[in-house]
Amino acid sequence: MAKPSKKRKSDSSDDPDGVVLEGRALLDYYEEERDEFAGGFRRSRKGNFWRQWGNLTVTVFKRADGYYAWSIADGDGVHYSRSGHEEEGDALESLASALGIGEI
Repeated sequence: MAKPSKKRKSDSSDDPDGVVLEGRALLDYYEEERDEFAGGFRRSRKGNFWRQWGNLTVTVFKRADGYYAWSIADGDGVHYSRSGHEEEGDALESLASALGIGEI
């Protein structure tokens, strides 16, 4: 499926190839992108949830205080979430949002 741009014009979106996604098709595209992101995670030996996303290594981990957080490692270093989450899934959603995945 062609990737639309992040611009939103009355529930439609255009991509550079001229394909227009509107309404449900646009929502389905972003849901598919989010599912693809979430489906690629693996469990490390330490129990962390991690994956490669482009040139980034993204990780969801449990902090010493019992809350879940995320990190994004790139060529410039590691960036951490500012808040903790009670559930691992909530931290994963926060990570996806920080990366702009599945957002219109």
